[in-house]
Amino acid sequence: MTLASMAGTALALMAGVMGTLWLVQRRAGNAGVVDVGWAAGVGACGVLFAAFASGAAARRVVAGALIAGWSFRLAAAILRRVAREPEDGRYARLRRQWGDRFQLRLFVFYEAQAVAAVAFAAPVLAAA
Repeated sequence: MTLASMAGTALALMAGVMGTLWLVQRRAGNAGVVDVGWAAGVGACGVLFAAFASGAAARRVVAGALIAGWSFRLAAAILRRVAREPEDGRYARLRRQWGDRFQLRLFVFYEAQAVAAVAFAAPVLAAA
């Protein structure tokens, strides 16, 4: 798999995940789910990159395991917070400031997080 196809696959995956999470937050009324998706997405993209990189197998396994472990721990911690607390103040403030345009702007924000997740996972390629 080429670098471009790996990046494109990761971006498509993350765009779908973030679009789904945008629908979830519409129903739940808590935009903080984007933070869970971003943390999990960085790990998923990193594992994808490690799995299909061209480096030594042992190095790829270590890189993939490290990013997966970091991602799982962070996503789990954020999920616990999002599940038991009201909407994060940052998102509640945006909800008030953006008014009627909140959902459209939030969708764009979520999709920007998809791009950021791929970019944050890209260093795994150098390691793998």
